[in-house]
Amino acid sequence: MSCQLFYREGCHLCEDMINQLRELFPGLDFELLNVDSRQQWFDDYNEKVPLLKCGDQILCQYFLEPEKIRKYFNGQSETV
Repeated sequence: MSCQLFYREGCHLCEDMINQLRELFPGLDFELLNVDSRQQWFDDYNEKVPLLKCGDQILCQYFLEPEKIRKYFNGQSETV
């Protein structure tokens, strides 16, 4: 399962989520995507960063929600 974290340089919420993901889910492979680097990402996620998306599902927005991530990877996901 591929996960993407949409973020912005200099955003303290983004830095917090990145650090928390690395600490709480060290085995989770996620791609960092800067919303300012592509117009489509900017249009879609500008006001929503940080945003963690796995597959087609948004798992976290603004703040990390560890329980949602655990449920998602245990097959108990809810649509956000």
